Amino acid sequence: MKKLLNLTIAEQRSLLFLFLLIITTAVWRYWPVPHKPITIEVFAAVPVATHALPDSNIREHRSASETDQLGWNLTLFDINYATAKQLRSMGFPNDFIAQWFRNKNEVGFVTSFQQFCGLDMLTEHQLHVVQPYLDFSRYEQQNNKPVKPSKVDLNAANAEDFQQLKGIGPVLSKRIVEYREKLGGYVRKEQLVEVYGIHDSVFLMIEDQLELSMDVRRVSLNQSDVKRLYTHPYIDYKRAQAIVRYRDQHGAYTSTDDLFNIVLIDSAWMNKLSPYLSL
Repeated sequence: MKKLLNLTIAEQRSLLFLFLLIITTAVWRYWPVPHKPITIEVFAAVPVATHALPDSNIREHRSASETDQLGWNLTLFDINYATAKQLRSMGFPNDFIAQWFRNKNEVGFVTSFQQFCGLDMLTEHQLHVVQPYLDFSRYEQQNNKPVKPSKVDLNAANAEDFQQLKGIGPVLSKRIVEYREKLGGYVRKEQLVEVYGIHDSVFLMIEDQLELSMDVRRVSLNQSDVKRLYTHPYIDYKRAQAIVRYRDQHGAYTSTDDLFNIVLIDSAWMNKLSPYLSL
């Protein structure tokens, strides 16, 4: 304290000024200052003009979203060369895969989307989704190539001959021949769609390449027993019994029109069967 009193007046003033400066700094730093409320202004977003996406991008986006909905993971593929494992990895259900390989054995290679649709394996929506990924490009030249007008006789051709027709593979060609033997021969081209596995789309592709020789095997109304009549695809067991029963009761048939006296016989059935009947 004595040392402080021994200071000169100038030194005392300097010391007092330093002391006040320290006090002022401390008060300024720690004195609470009321905060002014902050106002946040929200501005509406102004739409910015953008360039429209190309149609191809839109289609790809739409296809991708639709495949997600179906749980499929599709990539470009050739259905004819895809294995069951590959189809399964893309999300196709097992029942579709089994049905596809059955159809492939029957019709052979599928070379267009229209032919694929004709197999009736997918719904309309599923076909719409899968169409961009089915690759038939390798068959375009083959599809556009003019077909030589070679004719195949439905009643004379063998199984190998039928395989020359588009959409007819080894299985279907064998069925065509077997059904012809049961019928006794074809009398109309349209009977081909009665063969199991031949769809209307396949028939329309090959109709112009078909021809008919009218050499058919007939069934005798007066000489055939129930078993023989029943072997024909158009004669069921009840009608076969009724035909024989009527003959036993009324004697031999004198005309095929006598069949109209049987309750089970109608004109639509007779129109189909009459080319195969004899007395």
